Amino acid sequence: MPQVKGTVEGIILSGTIDLSRCCCRTIFPLCSKFAAERSDIHSGSQVMSIKLFGFIEPAEENRYCVFGAQLEDDENVFFHITHASNKQAIITNVFKSAKELGVGELELVSYAKRSSECFANLGTHLQEEYVIFAVRFTLEELKEVAVNPSDIHVYKKHLQPEKLGVVHLPKGLQLS
Repeated sequence: MPQVKGTVEGIILSGTIDLSRCCCRTIFPLCSKFAAERSDIHSGSQVMSIKLFGFIEPAEENRYCVFGAQLEDDENVFFHITHASNKQAIITNVFKSAKELGVGELELVSYAKRSSECFANLGTHLQEEYVIFAVRFTLEELKEVAVNPSDIHVYKKHLQPEKLGVVHLPKGLQLS
């Protein structure tokens, strides 16, 4: 069972919190009110660290981005959006193409150059909960990807970026 331990802006989260029960209800509301947190995600005997970033309301002033400028302006940082139900699998495993997941024919994983570009195919009103991962590729890894004006396409399964953190996008979010 995935669990989180840690603190949010000085608030101690005692014990462990079952992410399957509280995801987007306990941890993320705290994160949206306070600063980001680094948490330990436990999966069997493996412990992985992931940063839970507070939600930043997309607006014209921040170029409709949901991460801070430090990440958004980093040329080696990219963003990947997915349904919230896929979050834990990505944290504990790797990014997979739609074909590998058995949900489509695309044999690539795409990453946007800005978090706002993740919204392109979602419409203006989220009907489901989503998460956006912030990831970093090394300069060597970037030599092996297809670079487009607003995103990159990764065709090689062995190219897995460093997972920097995640932001939760709640169901019902207006993107207009």
